[in-house]
Amino acid sequence: MILNLHFDSITNNRFLHEGPYIMVDRNCTYQIGIRHIHIELQSNQISKDNDLWCLSTNLVDRSPINTLQAVSYFTLTRGKLNHNITPSPVVFYPLEIHQLENPEFLLQRISREKIIQIDRAFVQVEIQKCLESARV
Repeated sequence: MILNLHFDSITNNRFLHEGPYIMVDRNCTYQIGIRHIHIELQSNQISKDNDLWCLSTNLVDRSPINTLQAVSYFTLTRGKLNHNITPSPVVFYPLEIHQLENPEFLLQRISREKIIQIDRAFVQVEIQKCLESARV
């Protein structure tokens, strides 16, 4: 399942999707991956190339291995207002919840916190069923 999530209301690098309520089968396990991210900044706020950023979400579990709940890592380029990120290959993480109501995403810099003014964001999410875990 591919979900195209558009965000126009972004506060402190947080985007909350208030779209349709989606529920997946509780008898199966799922994994989530990010296919594409597009970020439009209000102004040129990236002062340094090669700072590592991540996209975190409440859809995956916070664990000792993934303390940021990150689903994608990338860099943003200094001087650009529009950033397109297409991870290759897509990395999948276990989906924590079966009710996809109001998923929240957070854009954060790894080295130290930085709030940037974002006009719009788009996140393309892929959710896959783990077939080996399906119960009969």
